[in-house]
Amino acid sequence: MTSETSETAASLMGRQIEAYNARDNATFGATVAEDMDYRDHGSGMSSLGREAFVANVVAWRSVWSDVQATIVTIVDGGADVALEVRFAGTHDGPLPTPGGLIPATGRPISIETVMVAHAENGLITSLRYYYSMLSALQQIGAMPGPG
Repeated sequence: MTSETSETAASLMGRQIEAYNARDNATFGATVAEDMDYRDHGSGMSSLGREAFVANVVAWRSVWSDVQATIVTIVDGGADVALEVRFAGTHDGPLPTPGGLIPATGRPISIETVMVAHAENGLITSLRYYYSMLSALQQIGAMPGPG
């Protein structure tokens, strides 16, 4: 598929990450289509639609309220983009899991992620998010680390 806009998926994702770091939910949401399809393969979360996507991200951010995202690498394919993004923050809110809430530990966390997005008509229409939940749980002390 091709995008009918001059703004690439990479530039949209760049604006989205800036808005994420600034806690600017209006600008963050304005980068995605009304029927946004989001899949978080680390947590198993998914959502359809702009409002649900923004709500998921705001809820997730409350687990590490000082989290900041840093783009490490971008592979720009015009309407498609892959990004390596590092998220770093402090586990200062309860983390919901299928087994219940994990209370805040105050521990720092740094997670390497990959995002793959597609844009059409100047908006992100799909986003796939990949990372190791095992690494996150080990960093906050909810699971033992490697040997």
